[in-house]
Amino acid sequence: MIEVGTRCQTSISISSMPQKKIVTFRRDASLGGILDLMYENKTRKLLLEDSNQFISDRLILGEISKILRFQTDINYFLDISASQFSLENAEAITEDLKFNQICSIMEKMDHPFIVYKDTVFTPWDVCTTLLSEDLIMPPEVAPD
Repeated sequence: MIEVGTRCQTSISISSMPQKKIVTFRRDASLGGILDLMYENKTRKLLLEDSNQFISDRLILGEISKILRFQTDINYFLDISASQFSLENAEAITEDLKFNQICSIMEKMDHPFIVYKDTVFTPWDVCTTLLSEDLIMPPEVAPD
């Protein structure tokens, strides 16, 4: 979907897209607390306070697998501190980029996640934007 988005011609820019609240976590938060935040805010990614680093459900599953395989002293895995998890970097942009430019940036990311001012942009936003009536699809990607 992101590749299709790179080929779309539209006046839609990141500032005109629906604003989503940025949800953050502290580095000393427990895994249980992080999962609760994700569930309560219906999001799969959280930003680390005062940074552009984030944690996602996929990163959590990968780290839990590593931790439980090599650390036998874990009694309750939801108490594991976030400081034990590897984080990814979100792409922080300052310009009001067009939709296809945003998709081009995301296409190069292993875990696409963009921060713009007080909002975030994810692959799910690509999907919902592609449903918009404001898009013009070039002939080579336009549906029949």
